[in-house]
Amino acid sequence: MLVAKLTGIRSYGFRLSENLSYARFRVYRDRDGNGRMKTNKQLGMDLGLDRSCRAVLYLKGVAYSGTLLYDGCVRMHIPRDITSTIFNGSENKYVDLWLMVRKMDGYVEIFESGQRRIDDYIIELSFFNPITGLKNPRYSEGYRYCSSCREVFLTISRNCPRCGSRLRSKPKRNSRQHNKDGLESLL
Repeated sequence: MLVAKLTGIRSYGFRLSENLSYARFRVYRDRDGNGRMKTNKQLGMDLGLDRSCRAVLYLKGVAYSGTLLYDGCVRMHIPRDITSTIFNGSENKYVDLWLMVRKMDGYVEIFESGQRRIDDYIIELSFFNPITGLKNPRYSEGYRYCSSCREVFLTISRNCPRCGSRLRSKPKRNSRQHNKDGLESLL
């Protein structure tokens, strides 16, 4: 259902328009502390990248200009200070980042955008939107509630289009009524 309104779901993430994609980059840390960002080569094909092109990375309030290489995959070397910011003290071997990639004239922009804003953009493209202002969803009319997002959707899907959590299709059991019935049986 969600796929129908997007330009396409790809192996690297989402293609939002001809020159704009939302891609998962995996960041590896080298022994010297510098890093490498990699993603699937399909991104390079979709954007029509040259074997190497200038790229500007905007990440965590820092701008870095480097070279984006496109051969077996799409990759970029990043300096130690940005790598340490990405890993934030973690000892993991890699970190996954979801970043926007926009092809401009002569260079590529790679930037982060708030997850909520991206999700809102994707949901706006879909045929169902969250219903705001409903405190008590009418489950009998097809409304479903996501306890993670705390939003109500009118959909037949079992999972939340925003976060993927299971949607509630029945009201919660009223614990006060249940406790009251239990007390009356004891008296």
